[in-house]
Amino acid sequence: MSGNTKKELTQWVDRIKNEEMPSFGQAIQDIVKVTEGEISSASDLAHVILRDVSMTAKVIKVANSIYFNPQNIHVSTVSRAVISIGFNTVRDISLAVALVETLVKGKNKGQLISELARSIHAATQAKSLAELTDDDSPEEVFIETLLNKIGDLVFWSFSGPVGEQLIDLMNSPGYTEESAQDELLGFRLDQLGDKLRSEWNIADPDRKSSTSHRKKTIELAYKVSTVAEKKGWRSKDMRDLISEIGKSMSLSTDQVLEMLHTNAKTASGLARNLGAGKSAKIIPVPKADLDWDEEDDEELFEDEIELPPKFPEPDGALQLKILRELSQQIEEKPDFNVIMELVLEGIYRGVGTDRALFALLTPDRKGLRAKTAFGHGNVDLNDRFQFLSDPKEKNIFFLILEREACYVVDVDKKPELSPFLPTGVTGVIGKKPFLVAPIVINGRSIGIFYADRAISDREIDHDSYENFSYIVKQANMGLTLSVTKRRR
Repeated sequence: MSGNTKKELTQWVDRIKNEEMPSFGQAIQDIVKVTEGEISSASDLAHVILRDVSMTAKVIKVANSIYFNPQNIHVSTVSRAVISIGFNTVRDISLAVALVETLVKGKNKGQLISELARSIHAATQAKSLAELTDDDSPEEVFIETLLNKIGDLVFWSFSGPVGEQLIDLMNSPGYTEESAQDELLGFRLDQLGDKLRSEWNIADPDRKSSTSHRKKTIELAYKVSTVAEKKGWRSKDMRDLISEIGKSMSLSTDQVLEMLHTNAKTASGLARNLGAGKSAKIIPVPKADLDWDEEDDEELFEDEIELPPKFPEPDGALQLKILRELSQQIEEKPDFNVIMELVLEGIYRGVGTDRALFALLTPDRKGLRAKTAFGHGNVDLNDRFQFLSDPKEKNIFFLILEREACYVVDVDKKPELSPFLPTGVTGVIGKKPFLVAPIVINGRSIGIFYADRAISDREIDHDSYENFSYIVKQANMGLTLSVTKRRR
């Protein structure tokens, strides 16, 4: 690579990282960091996903799809999804959602829609082919295939006028895609992809994808998606490809064709669930397999214009689903931390709060420290939320533990609570109203649940209080039952 090429490439990488996709880079790094940790937990991954309301909704939606959840185990929470369909699967869904969410916000749409359709289709075919060849991790093959053309995807999303010039040059006589890229950009888009994967720490020469077997699977999947798009399912090139797949996997032509058609239909549905509606529309699904009316095409595949809420909205139906999952978890395999996180997600997403946490008393019952926090600024809140019982200073949290009652703490409405909110407390949580309730097991307080809407400045109304109280009540009953079961 020449010095000039390196300079041009570096400039594009810096622009993408710092101006166009900083949030994606951070999300990728957080997800990869969780994955590479020596002790990775459902809680760690859930924390990353739950920071973004839109990502959370899409991860749950995709996690319930037949493609990633063939056993049809319905999940309503991120924590439960990790338990039910696997840590690695939810991780890869999160990466896919983060990528698509960022790309569809880009300025250039035409070329991106086609490239994204091709990538999602190829990734779906690759996972299926990997399963047939007994690959150790078909889900990993899916995400590797999806990210295989990340340089192209990112460039077409954010290239602006330069992208339009490149399209014109690629369509000019005497130019190939590669030669046009070399001349106009000074580098090729696959080089941009390699550099971005390295910068975002999603490239590892020791990964299984470096083996010739997995590389062949990914290349074959891209051939299928490209030929289906450009030449059609009945073309000679496709027949040759079907024959190649059939011979290598001991399948008949009809079996291969049926599998590829099914995968194409699955890819189209998956693209919609990921938020790439217009890409879903152009994935080449055989007409007989379409499950929507042509007259509804435009409406079904129009990208959403309305921005998703920044904070979770109250959702009564979700509360009920989470309570059912809580009961199921207690019946199946009572685990204190899993139960607590299900409850916390129910408070955060079901009641619709900005932040939620649970804190436990220290063994000597003189200290209170947060164990897990969800929502905005969760890491900082989790680190700072720790208090010591001091006879000389009143503290609202130790008062709650003593009284074993659920409260809406609003000093404007209940000024008598003001002495229980010293600067040591307000310096951590602020001065806005909040919800708090004790965690009680077998009649003994062991900690608290806390939630607020301090960031969005939304009101904590009576319904919010009632819903919070009910979830906490069910949690305490469930926790008591789980402890009783463990002692048997």
